[in-house]
Amino acid sequence: MQAVIIASGEGKRMSQKRKDSPKPLLKLLGLTLIERVILSLKQTGVVEEILIVVGYQGEKIKKALGGGEKYGVKINYIENPYWRRGNGISVVRAKNQIKGNFLLLMADHIFEYTIVNEIVREELNGYDAVLAVDTTPAEYLDVNDATKVKLESDKITQIGKHLEEYEGFDCGIFLCSPKVFDYLQEAISQGKESLTDGMQKIASIGRLKAFDIGEKFWIDIDTPSTLQEAQRILCHRIGKESDGFISRRLNRPISLIFTRYLVKTNLTPNSISLLSFALCVVAGMFFMGGSYFLIVIGGIITQLASILDGCDGEVARLKFKVSEYGGWFDALLDRYADAFVILGMVLGILKSKGGISPWIWGFVAISGSFTNSYSAAKYDLIRKFKKRKWRFGRDTRYFIIFLGALFNQLYFTLISLGVITNFISLRRMWVLRKD
Repeated sequence: MQAVIIASGEGKRMSQKRKDSPKPLLKLLGLTLIERVILSLKQTGVVEEILIVVGYQGEKIKKALGGGEKYGVKINYIENPYWRRGNGISVVRAKNQIKGNFLLLMADHIFEYTIVNEIVREELNGYDAVLAVDTTPAEYLDVNDATKVKLESDKITQIGKHLEEYEGFDCGIFLCSPKVFDYLQEAISQGKESLTDGMQKIASIGRLKAFDIGEKFWIDIDTPSTLQEAQRILCHRIGKESDGFISRRLNRPISLIFTRYLVKTNLTPNSISLLSFALCVVAGMFFMGGSYFLIVIGGIITQLASILDGCDGEVARLKFKVSEYGGWFDALLDRYADAFVILGMVLGILKSKGGISPWIWGFVAISGSFTNSYSAAKYDLIRKFKKRKWRFGRDTRYFIIFLGALFNQLYFTLISLGVITNFISLRRMWVLRKD
């Protein structure tokens, strides 16, 4: 399927943010607005070609995006020399390159990609277009500025910014038949040049269908405040269902602070995984010192590594770089990191306590840590993340090590890790036996 992205306007209300760049190239957490639209479309797996209608500073957009090779998509461009006029003209400019039903999107609308997946499954039988509609808008939506729709069942009867009675809001995502161009050209010939004008013509004859997006996320970035709101929401949404209590309440709020800076760099998620691993190696070396001062430093670095361990996934999700290899690479490094930290603890304990018991408890702790991580992944998969008060995972293990270091109780911490991790793993085995 083809997708048309309108990226021709000037975006005057964002002038203080965009400086000398067109609005679609405005940065949001390391990616431009239009890159987020492109990568969201790629995620759907249904778009074969993206047509971008450019106008204001269009050459900069073309230079920044190229032919789409770096995004793994095919991009072609359409020039709109009349970009100062209504956006309906930008849509019509794409007419000669459209080969069938197509998606129509805006370069400044950020959205959950599943909206596109679901709207393309909508039937156009009896309709000329389907519009994604939000009937339960979030608090950040500017109701006065948003385009509103009046509904009768799943049919849109009126659309416009100034409707006094309405049931939903235009999300700026359309599934269109080529007939849409005829309605737009008719409206333009009457001096009505906006996309909304053309859609109203379709709605007036009962051929504009509404697709309710439910609770799915979208936001129209028109002002500096909505840009800030988009950043806040995207950061809030990247947490994982498998997060433990420590991750949710302590690590994630801090890691997001780091991530907001990391997404602006060229560091890859795998590079961040390596950095977290390196910190664990350094922490283990400090533990080996055996003195209270060195142990405390080791504990602090361990907790810092635990926090940073969340950044690789956050950056990957925010920059559309999630991969199976990345997840496996991170998990593998985590196991090596666990081994370094616990080995460092054992060697540090041996400085003040001889005998074989530190080695035995070190073996029990490292075995428990490995089985704890392995069983957690399988447990979550089988139990489908059933709600629980506490998920004992790597975040909790490292926090226990951090506390043990602060209170100079490394040996007791080692024993506690060995007992708790193995108990949790055996408990999971028992629970899953019943499923």
